[in-house]
Amino acid sequence: MSVLQDVSDLFAGLGEFAVAGTITQNSAGAYNPATGQQSGRTPTVTPIVVALSATSMKTLGFKYGQQGLIQVGDIEAFFPAKGITIEVMPGDVVSAGGTNYRIVLVRPEFTGATPVFYSCVVRK
Repeated sequence: MSVLQDVSDLFAGLGEFAVAGTITQNSAGAYNPATGQQSGRTPTVTPIVVALSATSMKTLGFKYGQQGLIQVGDIEAFFPAKGITIEVMPGDVVSAGGTNYRIVLVRPEFTGATPVFYSCVVRK
């Protein structure tokens, strides 16, 4: 068994603490300088199993993320890397439990050069 499979099995075994969800990333598309608009953005949607922390990152004392200040209500989302073919980045959207969360900060956890799971600060 691989570490990726072990981590994926661990998340699947979390039962009520982890839910089925998706991560969505939009391609950059083409920029039209005449209109200032982007067109041709294509979403990549990947199914994931995600565990969401109920504790606000602000309450825990975190102050800064890659997209600026951590805000009240920002929470942490954890999900395995198995099956994810995109580079998870700030701005991607995690959907879980009927709610969309925008990723503010990404921290991949690695074994060697391979990410095994992601820990992300997310915002509604």
